[in-house]
Amino acid sequence: MATFRKAERLCSRTTIEDLFHEGHRITVFPFTARWMWMKQPTDQRAVVLIGAPKRYLHHAVDRNRAKRKMRECYRLEKQVLHAAVPTGKTVALSIYHIHKSILPHTRFSAKFSLLLETIVTQIQQDTES
Repeated sequence: MATFRKAERLCSRTTIEDLFHEGHRITVFPFTARWMWMKQPTDQRAVVLIGAPKRYLHHAVDRNRAKRKMRECYRLEKQVLHAAVPTGKTVALSIYHIHKSILPHTRFSAKFSLLLETIVTQIQQDTES
């Protein structure tokens, strides 16, 4: 059973600041993501921050809906990401919705899967080097 628990959410202010200053950026429209290795690994393989800025989605209802859909897509697809992260390491990840409208669920989940595959590719390249 796939879940998305509190321990998997990125809450540390210092880690979030480091992520936006030092993290690798990936954009797969309508998402943008940043990722980096955490300096102090946790028992989780990945910790995630999900957001939908007011700049693109002006109504709170739309922002909440976009975040809910992203959490659901992550919950269903996170095994792919966890398989790519080596044991003993933790990846910090932030994912933002950057489009003025929310796509239908099939396209939304397909694009989210493509984003995670791109992140996995970069993680694998980083671990090999």
